[in-house]
Amino acid sequence: QKYIDKHKKTFEAGDNWGLCKQLHKAVVKRKIQKLQKTYISLSFEDVAKLAKLKDEKEAQEIVAHMIEDGEINARICCKERTITFAVKSGGDSQEIAAKLKENIREVFELYGKLQDVD
Repeated sequence: QKYIDKHKKTFEAGDNWGLCKQLHKAVVKRKIQKLQKTYISLSFEDVAKLAKLKDEKEAQEIVAHMIEDGEINARICCKERTITFAVKSGGDSQEIAAKLKENIREVFELYGKLQDVD
């Protein structure tokens, strides 16, 4: 953001100011999406620091829009000023159980082949 602000006149002169703002917005959203992969819950103060935003208010506004637009799956707790990311399911439980059963079967097959080699 500092670099963009520092060179604002140059970007405006080249008719690239709008593109710079779009790029900055996309970078911030990507940082917040990465936080979802790392953390279960964060304060908006932490989100602001980690995403390099101005303050908690900006972090809360961006996160609220991202939730509304379906870009992240999370809940906001205004009282505690936190965001809790929802864990995405890999599918229904029967589908997961079937995949697990198949993986276990493959492991036993490989183990049997390894035993035959010895």
